[in-house]
Amino acid sequence: MQFRFCALILAGVFGSGGCHDPSLVTVDVQAPVVEVVLDRRVSTTPTLELVFSKPMASETLSSESVVLVAHRLGGGGFCDVDLACPSLGRCVEGVCQHKVVDEAWLKDLAHPPLSASRRALVVPATLTVDEGGYRAWLTPAVKLEPDRLHTLLIAPTLRDRRGNRLASDGVYRKEFLTDDGSRAKPRPAMVWPQNGAVAVPTNLRALVFRFDKHVEGLSRDTVRLVGPRGNAVGADIDIDVDVVKDAGLCSQWPVGQCYALRPWNWLEPRTTYALRFSQGIWDTIGQAPLITGEMRFATGPGPDHIPPKLTHLSQRLTGECLILDFQSDEQVRVTASLASVPPVGMVAEQGRHEIALETGGVWGWQNIDVGLADLAGNSTLYRYDQHFAILPKISITEVMANPSGVEPAQEWIEIFNGEDSAISIGGWTLDDNDDGQGINHLPAAVIPAKSFALLVGPKFKVQNMSGDLPPPATTFVRLSTTLGAQGLANGGEMLALRNSLGRLVSSAVALPSPGDGRSLERVSAGGCDLRENWRANSERGPSPGAAPTDLPWR
Repeated sequence: MQFRFCALILAGVFGSGGCHDPSLVTVDVQAPVVEVVLDRRVSTTPTLELVFSKPMASETLSSESVVLVAHRLGGGGFCDVDLACPSLGRCVEGVCQHKVVDEAWLKDLAHPPLSASRRALVVPATLTVDEGGYRAWLTPAVKLEPDRLHTLLIAPTLRDRRGNRLASDGVYRKEFLTDDGSRAKPRPAMVWPQNGAVAVPTNLRALVFRFDKHVEGLSRDTVRLVGPRGNAVGADIDIDVDVVKDAGLCSQWPVGQCYALRPWNWLEPRTTYALRFSQGIWDTIGQAPLITGEMRFATGPGPDHIPPKLTHLSQRLTGECLILDFQSDEQVRVTASLASVPPVGMVAEQGRHEIALETGGVWGWQNIDVGLADLAGNSTLYRYDQHFAILPKISITEVMANPSGVEPAQEWIEIFNGEDSAISIGGWTLDDNDDGQGINHLPAAVIPAKSFALLVGPKFKVQNMSGDLPPPATTFVRLSTTLGAQGLANGGEMLALRNSLGRLVSSAVALPSPGDGRSLERVSAGGCDLRENWRANSERGPSPGAAPTDLPWR
């Protein structure tokens, strides 16, 4: 809603001046609206996002105006319904929970600061606001208790940039329940062969499946491999067998347990088989599995007695990571091992893949073993030598190839020194596409320990940066030429950072720009230079010279 005002001109008597002047004063009195983006059940380590319909005054957004309060436990003993809880309490997982926020609380919140007794009940948290004032994020500083009701409160002291209060006409309230996932029903997944696989050999050595949490009751009676004529294949169920553990088939799930079903006989050719679960399986709190669809695979014309092979194998060493690029001629389990470094494994479909070994600082000549095993149990071992050198822990951590401002002048690359001491990058090079065509020679600059630096071109201007500005202490490394051959490609290109000896210290993968004014950022500074370790930054925008708040490694 907007009101228009004009001044009446008094000229002896009210004359013809009236309110016909086109240059009228417009006053915005429309109340802003807030939306809190969260599910009914929220993680115990959440970041609560607040979205406003109008830009808010940042000085009114504080730990006094946005607070989170947990409900009080107890009263009434065990409960199964809300009516069993006194004083209008809520029954949650057998425990009564009561609101602590009453009318006196709301009045106190409307006239900050909160009293000491009420402030003690507030969950400690940090509040961050985007530059435009349309979004804010509340992140608890402690892990919330699971199965606990909480109330998010926004005080009426919150104002937009024109001084209007929220449309809620008082304290805004939003309740939610925390959930650590422990009460979710267990879900199965077939991983070897993968669900939907075709041309599986009839001499399948083992079918491997897993649940996302521990379950009990697995046996020949509750797990069956079913063909077109019923349960035609007998099988034994093995738990945590060597074929599962050694191949790394379970490494991709943070929790859970792997199981191997071993057929007694060969499977029938050109036949579809389904993995089925019967009643009698439960998790530690008695819940049956959640089966969302049948898991199937189809056999090929017969058995497979030919060992698998790699049609391509190459490697690159960046920092403390050895990345193997390989291509297989069939679905295989791949394991890679190096000296005393724990082996890594993965399941790979026919085609090209990457697997990374964190070398742990080994140096000199070392043996690398790459083992393959196919569905029929045939195996192949590749062995070669690789020379390792100890390199500084410096990583390319963020790339702005498509700034909102002038290109390529406003492009930048962020690097991070993970060492405990300062590092000089004089004599180092940066190469786009790692082809020697767009080499930048870095000047003699020193990056402090555990600090960020920005590589920029000669015409770069800090005041023209889009989004948040870097912290004042950020090191700027100004190059004599634009970054890359002719600037950074918005379509994506590999970036290679090499030391003065030509050793590859870090690289950024070739991913396209996520959009105007948005950057690509590394998920883990110590992680290997793989595609899955990079992402488009969040809607909060780039974070040059600083740590994105939602990434734990920084």
